[in-house]
Amino acid sequence: MSRKAPRDSAKARRIGSIWLGRAVTLFREHTVSFIFTAAIGGLATTALFHYTSPPVRSSQVREKLTQMASERLASELSAGISTIRFDSVSTESLDLSPSSSHVVYGTAEGSSGEFTRFLMVFEPAAQGLMDKLVGRQGFFRIGYWAIIGDASEDELQAAKVEINDVDRDGNKDIFIHLKSSYADGTAKGLIILKKGTDDVWHLIGLPSLTAIMHSRAAGKSPLAPGMRSPTTPKLWFSSHQPKLEDDSSKLKEYASWEIDELEWIANTSNGVTSFWMIRNGTKIGIFDQPQAAYKHIGVLSNVYDDEAIQGPHHLMVSFFKIDGEKLAPDPLWNWSYPMLSIGLEESAEWKLSEFHEVGTQVHIVDGIQFGLTEFGRVDTD
Repeated sequence: MSRKAPRDSAKARRIGSIWLGRAVTLFREHTVSFIFTAAIGGLATTALFHYTSPPVRSSQVREKLTQMASERLASELSAGISTIRFDSVSTESLDLSPSSSHVVYGTAEGSSGEFTRFLMVFEPAAQGLMDKLVGRQGFFRIGYWAIIGDASEDELQAAKVEINDVDRDGNKDIFIHLKSSYADGTAKGLIILKKGTDDVWHLIGLPSLTAIMHSRAAGKSPLAPGMRSPTTPKLWFSSHQPKLEDDSSKLKEYASWEIDELEWIANTSNGVTSFWMIRNGTKIGIFDQPQAAYKHIGVLSNVYDDEAIQGPHHLMVSFFKIDGEKLAPDPLWNWSYPMLSIGLEESAEWKLSEFHEVGTQVHIVDGIQFGLTEFGRVDTD
């Protein structure tokens, strides 16, 4: 018995050594496998993150947005595109969300030399799966687009872009002042991009001023059928006659004249819409409506009255408000009536602010503001 114990002990040590060696080998194999798998996974994650990451530098963002715009234009236009550029870029938070959008007005030149103007709103896109995994924001998507074709290089240029909440609904509206240059003068216009209660963008432009002038010349009331204004609208103005009377005889002349205007058609992401550009001597301004919580747009235009283009003309002034998906004469400015000049006037000598004040004062008598309500007046308090 005393000689067997050492042999059993040596055997146990050999068995223990074998199991320890196997355990060490197994540990090493698992460790190497783990490290290799982690390395491969890390490289794959890094590569995936790199190739799916949205651009962050300004030049990269512009390049990506230009590519997106080019692809959209190519899908909508039959002619090929040789170059594309962004003429105006504005960055704003357009609604109550904290994220900003990019508003772009640009030009695409076709392979045959034709020009196309476009308007696009790039809105923050929803997060993709990878964005959610790594905790980053998505890039941008085209939330709205409008394309206006058949323009020359000097037509429909963006003179100014303003972003403002017109009706205080929490959505900012986009105002683009347009200008066209010709050999004998210029034309001005305004298009407005407004997001409705349906969360859809709508393009709104100036209506035909000729149609408004002819309606006035025909003696038609701009008010709803059966409604009368409780105060008297101011229908005429003059810089030569201090005391004006209702010169209705002039209406026959206005019926035979027109406003020198040109209609443009825009194909948009939600349909076709039109707007008008007004030529020579036009003034367009945006004002706060002092008796209501919205802004309205004033337009002073020369009448095409057979006079010399560069000389004085008869003038018409109208103020418009946004009414749904269109611009309509403002019922709280001169009861929606336009003002016409008695004689020839120099448009440069008149300020829209003067007409703005006169037209709104028409509605106020003894401190009471009169409007289109059931009782004919609105309490100013």
